[in-house]
Amino acid sequence: LGKLKDRRAVSALVRRALYDDNPHPRWRSLWALQAVDDKGSKAVPLLRTGLEDPDPVVVRNAAIALAFFGQPEARDELLKGLADDDPYRRWEVIFSLRRIGNREVAQALIHFLKGDTEPEEKIRGEVVLALGYMGSREVISPLLSGLREDKSPRVRWRAAMTLSKIGDSSIIPKLERAMSTEKDSQVREHIEKALTKIKR
Repeated sequence: LGKLKDRRAVSALVRRALYDDNPHPRWRSLWALQAVDDKGSKAVPLLRTGLEDPDPVVVRNAAIALAFFGQPEARDELLKGLADDDPYRRWEVIFSLRRIGNREVAQALIHFLKGDTEPEEKIRGEVVLALGYMGSREVISPLLSGLREDKSPRVRWRAAMTLSKIGDSSIIPKLERAMSTEKDSQVREHIEKALTKIKR
């Protein structure tokens, strides 16, 4: 349906995004909705009705979908979702928040870079990427801490990559120090790329 780009599909895709029990059709529906209705002129009003649904699962699905279209009214529901017991639902929330981030979101996500707060490395890695989308200076120090201290190489190389995207030259000495102690080859590669990009 997304490839066909037929706007008659919007209501069916919205239903799938809001009500499907399986996350894979829900996410594919969101990608298809963006292809069919990239500005959300038809989809967004329908998705907003999901925020009023009596089922909290549907409300969360609606917030995730609205974030795909950059709608800030999804933010409060998504921030609540950071406390979800289900790791996959937390990942969905963090991925979605990157599109509607602000200072409050950045502060909430920084907290989830700590292993004692968020045990799932996949989720900490997603937090790193989401903070990169926000691009503010206040995320630099937590990202450097993640690069130096996180036990997961996956999180550390993503932190290096994200720092290169932010591109603040004041962190060059800190990246060089991290390089001097880093043992993982993939993390070292990303630190080196970050140094090259920021220096350039």
